[in-house]
Amino acid sequence: MHTRSKANPWTIALTLIFCLAAIPLPACAKSGPSSVQEAVAAIVQHSKEGLGYMHQGLVRYLHPTRCVQGCLAYRSIDDLLEDSAVIATGKITGQSEAFQVSHATTPSWTQVYTDHYFTIANVLKGQPYADTVYVRIEGGTVDNYTEVYDCSPQLNQEDEYLLFLRRPTFGGAFETEGDYYTINGLIQGAYVLDSQGLYRNIETQEELPGKVFLSPHLDEEVDGEKARREQLEVYRENYESGFITKEEYDQCVADLDLYGKIVQ
Repeated sequence: MHTRSKANPWTIALTLIFCLAAIPLPACAKSGPSSVQEAVAAIVQHSKEGLGYMHQGLVRYLHPTRCVQGCLAYRSIDDLLEDSAVIATGKITGQSEAFQVSHATTPSWTQVYTDHYFTIANVLKGQPYADTVYVRIEGGTVDNYTEVYDCSPQLNQEDEYLLFLRRPTFGGAFETEGDYYTINGLIQGAYVLDSQGLYRNIETQEELPGKVFLSPHLDEEVDGEKARREQLEVYRENYESGFITKEEYDQCVADLDLYGKIVQ
């Protein structure tokens, strides 16, 4: 996975000049610093504040866009049928303003998301927590900063969709607490109804197989703890193979109960 940003180099140069001019310098006490360590600490602290001003200035004047590209692990129709907590048809009836989520274990690392309001018309599998649910998708614009993810489905309020949804059941990374779904397999799990009454994948335009509507997976009881058990099994195998240490294994397990925070 890699990212790219778009910006005019002349604008960057001018912005850096304005931002550097705004960096606060440490005030000089009449008696001077009590030690060299304190003087260094003051310079470091003010430098951090200055970098913060610089970042704000860059965002304000450049409106940077971060484009994220990557490869998806393949999800077959059978995978989507088996692993989705909810499979439903409906329409997008609105969306939230974009917001940033801080990483569960590294709060300085953030990612932009947008919640889409999915009003359900027909449920094929599972029991949604409401008639209109939140479907969280990566990407959006916060202030003047934009993130675009090429594997995230782009949904609108005109079309009808069939979505394969998963509900986060443990923490880590950018998962937050609360009621919401994500799309299982990202673009692989989103289908749009065409003019002929057929559901087609929004990326590949492949027709949704008819077996989806007759699959025995639709009648299966959803196991909300399955994903957590599978993740724990991965950690256990990594530890037993020597790929991670016991301390790393314990930390990975503990991180499953840590959640990211919506910060903006």
